[in-house]
Amino acid sequence: MLKAVKYIFFVLLVTILAAYFAIAGRLNANEREGLACKGTAITIINGDECDFIHEDDIRGILGEKYGDCTGMLIDELDCDRIEKAIEEISAIKKCECHTDRTGMLNIDVYQRHPVLRLDTGNGGFYCDADGFVFPIHGSSTPEVTTVSGNIPEIGDSGETGTAGKKWLDGILRLNGYITGDGYWKDMFKRIEIAGNGDILLIPEVGDFKIIFGNPENIKNKFYRIEKFYETVYPGAESKYGTVSVKYRDQIICKKKK
Repeated sequence: MLKAVKYIFFVLLVTILAAYFAIAGRLNANEREGLACKGTAITIINGDECDFIHEDDIRGILGEKYGDCTGMLIDELDCDRIEKAIEEISAIKKCECHTDRTGMLNIDVYQRHPVLRLDTGNGGFYCDADGFVFPIHGSSTPEVTTVSGNIPEIGDSGETGTAGKKWLDGILRLNGYITGDGYWKDMFKRIEIAGNGDILLIPEVGDFKIIFGNPENIKNKFYRIEKFYETVYPGAESKYGTVSVKYRDQIICKKKK
């Protein structure tokens, strides 16, 4: 008996809720009918993290790709088309567009968050944590690890081939380890790629380069770098030109010429 009462109550509740949403939907549709767009509200969601895109940039793209939305019926605005037009900018990761019952067109823009800067012979690029490479945009200069030297070829728009993608995955793993540790993050802000492909770390402390080799055995290599700073570096600050942890279980220090 109790189960039957609970079931009847549940069915009534579902029916009432369905009727409510149906009526609310019709009322909302009636409110929207003939409603003209009063203006556009643009929000840069993560503007405090990056400063690639500004509100004026979005308004310019909107005007160029779609036209002036003010005065148009909001039911005629194509939000999907607006989103795709804005997302053509490589520095933008995502755009969300919607209208409200007051007649405003709301555009929320999410910028990409770079973790690397790549200085190549083909110009400067940023790379986010997902491995998406995009040209430097605007005047923003976020504080990220800079990579220079013998970098695999990157296209004008940030295209990387299969080999370039594999190389970049390794650099991102290494950078993730560095930036995940407060001490190493402050110590290593620059990476150079040698002609033979070796990764060279440029420390903020010391006038030498650390030959890291490839981005494998990362934890063990940093253990040896730590031991170098603890046991060898004190008293020999200007003695060495390179310190190599490329080979397993070795720290090879070469004096300056």
